[in-house]
Amino acid sequence: MAFFPFMIEVEGHKALVVGAGQSAKDKIRTLTDFGADVTVVAPVISAEVVKQGKNIRIERRVYRPGECRGYEIVVAATDNPAVNKQIAHDAARFGAICSVNDDSSRSGFIFPQVIKRNKYSVAICADSTDDALAVKIKEKIEKSVPEKADEIAALFRKAKNELDHENEEKTRLADISGAVEGSVPGPDESETTESDQASEENHDDISAISEEGASSVSGSDEVTRVYEEGSVLKVGTLSDRLSQVRADAVIAHLEAKGISCSKVLLRYRGSQTGQPADGEGQEDTTFLGADDALENGVIDIAVRRAEDVTHVLPEKLTIAACLPREDARNMLVTRQGTGNNEIEAIETDDISRKVQIEKFLRTGEARVTSEGIQAVINRLKAGETDAAVLAASDLKKLLFTEDKELDCEYIDIDKSLPPAGQGITVLETRDSGKAFEAAAELSDYDTMILFRSEWYFRRSFSASDDIVAALSILNGGQLLMKVMKYNGSDCVYFAGIDKPENGEALAGKLTEKIKKAL
Repeated sequence: MAFFPFMIEVEGHKALVVGAGQSAKDKIRTLTDFGADVTVVAPVISAEVVKQGKNIRIERRVYRPGECRGYEIVVAATDNPAVNKQIAHDAARFGAICSVNDDSSRSGFIFPQVIKRNKYSVAICADSTDDALAVKIKEKIEKSVPEKADEIAALFRKAKNELDHENEEKTRLADISGAVEGSVPGPDESETTESDQASEENHDDISAISEEGASSVSGSDEVTRVYEEGSVLKVGTLSDRLSQVRADAVIAHLEAKGISCSKVLLRYRGSQTGQPADGEGQEDTTFLGADDALENGVIDIAVRRAEDVTHVLPEKLTIAACLPREDARNMLVTRQGTGNNEIEAIETDDISRKVQIEKFLRTGEARVTSEGIQAVINRLKAGETDAAVLAASDLKKLLFTEDKELDCEYIDIDKSLPPAGQGITVLETRDSGKAFEAAAELSDYDTMILFRSEWYFRRSFSASDDIVAALSILNGGQLLMKVMKYNGSDCVYFAGIDKPENGEALAGKLTEKIKKAL
């Protein structure tokens, strides 16, 4: 297959690379060398990849179907053909050009061998993507064209600019000389021809359009909205470390859009949420909850775990945004070197995990705590427990997955369905106003679909003794949903599929199935 060497500008354009093996590393390096804004998604990403450029965003996790949305360039470089095929399908669906590792038939473009200099670039692409041949040609060209060619090109450019300037000056002097010699009088300033007048009127019209156009562009959806000068959005969160990590990420996104923020630490009356963080730009307050703080104007945006959103929101409050979903799975954490037969005491922070641990893992006693992830890990390291089952996304945020004292192992969803909404950060605001608009700009469309289906299912079981779990996935234009309800002695599971826009209806059908089964 012959590929046309089509050169395009990638500087500042968003690129997604899925995979971090040697093939992916070369492609990441090429994209960053040319200034692309690269996001790398892979379960394992080496320090070598991280150091390849300042414009790299790292996400250590598996690819989530549908996340090609918003990217212009996509590279499928995993060692799993099925995953690469899904990525290519998603890229086509969302209008991105895609290069698929070792599969030119699915690729919209391929990576050529590149010689990059300061002032020029050379790309070599052999027919049938014969990379070995392309490498040999590249070596030949590099030997033929010395690196000093950059300097030679710069000298030529400088000489050409000087010559152009000299010719312009000669032309200008000749025009002046001709006007003087011909003694041709110009039109009287008070007299203008119809064509001159029309030209001036058109010029005025163009000026007016330009000013109006600039005004309308600055207010368009494509450009960050400018809020009132001195306006500061108060972003509320709990004072524990994990909650603040979430809030800091949201504040960084908002401030990147030119929106000033301050952080408000909410301490719920009658609960311990961890030690307050020190630092400027944050306030400290005690309130009944995020809803209470929003209703009373203490905060403008509440950053919350989706699992914590109340079954029914107060009037005039809404979920304005869902950030892109992180890894939704649960994870088994043990001390390094702990064998499966040594696990007797397991700790977790959610009752739905506890009942599934007892059903599938069958490795001793499971107990639930409300003290938070840090306290659970501290007890595990101290040997007070043998293992913990926690949210993978939370462990990653706090970098426990990189702790050399710990072993972290994903648990199959069939053995540990996560609590509804796990891995989703939501932004709650009042239902209108600048805070709502600012938050809504950060929302991920697909994640909102997943959140609403899972939240609807959880709301269907509002009794205090109801133990449920749910997970929704978008795949191939369909919404897949699996749910669990604990009936007091066993975990009952159901699954269904429907169109994404029917998420709540699908959750309702699965709710009815569970209620009939129980």
